Amino acid sequence: MVLINFSQGKPRMMSYQEILPSAPLCAYISCFWRTKTNTIATKDFHRVYPDGCMDIIFNFSDPLVAKECEKQSVNSSPVFLVGMMTKPIMSGSLGRIDLLGVRFKAQALSYLTTISFSDVTDKVIDLKLINGLIAHELVDELYEKSDEHRILYLERYFQEKFLKTSTKIPWMQNIIHAIEASNGNVDLEQLSRNTGISPRQIQRTFKKNIGIGPKKFGQVVRFNALKKFLDSGEKQSFLASAFDYGYYDHPHLTKSFKDIAGISPSEYLLNS
Repeated sequence: MVLINFSQGKPRMMSYQEILPSAPLCAYISCFWRTKTNTIATKDFHRVYPDGCMDIIFNFSDPLVAKECEKQSVNSSPVFLVGMMTKPIMSGSLGRIDLLGVRFKAQALSYLTTISFSDVTDKVIDLKLINGLIAHELVDELYEKSDEHRILYLERYFQEKFLKTSTKIPWMQNIIHAIEASNGNVDLEQLSRNTGISPRQIQRTFKKNIGIGPKKFGQVVRFNALKKFLDSGEKQSFLASAFDYGYYDHPHLTKSFKDIAGISPSEYLLNS
């Protein structure tokens, strides 16, 4: 596995790391990640953006807090699922943070369960409420291990689970690849012509297997492509960026970005 270290001297000394999966899991898992603080949390919240993936997160420390419209909810579950996101989550903690996450590619979790993922879109769900996705004893096994051994254990665990499955809907995976390769700039009618699958069936299958339709998924993919460009620090006008990423003009870019991020591109750059 390749370690990509993004540790930063942030408030409360938060560290964040992403670990790429081994080759057999690359088709299913985008990365493993872990984040920790070495001090007691304050009431700070950080914004988590949609990324076109779903996460299973293990919490080895204090309960987490989510905030929406000034209302706060406490999540004390030791393991939970974050469904496909179309809007940001404001996340904090009641104490120290010690999280380990598995970030799954868009369709991957549909290979492991028969639930409709439209039921968990923009939701955080206690994983004990979803039968069959992971074994309940997995959490106890991980508690006894070090950080490195936890990831190795999850590697073996998910290799075994995915080896028992086969790609359920190959044409859907092809459409996902087309959307991602074009940074979200693919027309549904064109996808239908390319695959021979009706737009209605594409829409229905996407909502069942990843939680959102192909148009919204494309918007999330395009948002992340633009966000990655903004994070790079390259200098370019918003108008030029709009054209580069398939937006009609600067106002279209700003509105689309804010619909997903909750803030404008200018605000995002100020907060970065």
